[in-house]
Amino acid sequence: MVAAIQAYPWWLGGTGRPVTRFVEGVPGLVAKDDAEGVFAAALPDGRALAIKILDGSLRPVPAVVAAALRQLGVDAPALGEIGRVDVLGHGVPVGRVGAAGYASSA
Repeated sequence: MVAAIQAYPWWLGGTGRPVTRFVEGVPGLVAKDDAEGVFAAALPDGRALAIKILDGSLRPVPAVVAAALRQLGVDAPALGEIGRVDVLGHGVPVGRVGAAGYASSA
């Protein structure tokens, strides 16, 4: 299944969706998103992450996932672009969604 996800990431989530862009932009990453702000990913060395946005919003997911991957030591140029989530006002960027920190319940 990993080989299929990496070979055809757009079948996983669709063209241009954040999950697809993460799989395409981070070498070896396998990821899946779901409704209600859920996202899980694994790196080839066994490190993994899972997030859940409490209010179910999908908008912050790319910013939070990019920040979490950076916390895991991933240094992929694509993280900057994928993790940039602009807030638009009349079609013009007026702000940005970002991850303020990283918390662990472990």
